[in-house]
Amino acid sequence: MLQCTPWKNFSCCTHETTSDAHKLKLYNFNFEHCPKKMSEECRKHFVRDLCFYECSPNIGPWIVKVNMKIRRERFFGVPLCQSDCDAWFSACVDDYTCTDNWARNFVWNSTGNQCPPNSQCMKFKDVFKTAKNFCEKVIAD
Repeated sequence: MLQCTPWKNFSCCTHETTSDAHKLKLYNFNFEHCPKKMSEECRKHFVRDLCFYECSPNIGPWIVKVNMKIRRERFFGVPLCQSDCDAWFSACVDDYTCTDNWARNFVWNSTGNQCPPNSQCMKFKDVFKTAKNFCEKVIAD
């Protein structure tokens, strides 16, 4: 549970939540929605992001209500350092996705999210082009 360690002593995050975050199993969201497995370096960034959102005691100001199938609230406009965004995108450039907007474009069913019809799995670098676009579309949107 190394990715959640920064919040270990400052939150009420449960072992189950941190375990699910490290397995990328929260909210029935499939991070590996394309056939090729996500690289370990890319995975670390997504796990750290989940741990931050689930375990940080300081996230309250960015909570907004939503009416989505997977949740009733989300975090919006949370600041992210450009250097963190660049490192995250760099770790994921050769990983695959089928959509540029993870908050809005997936098709949902009882097993979780799936690629939209007629979409094609492509490398992050071809879908997002830049770190800025990646962070705005995957993380912030």
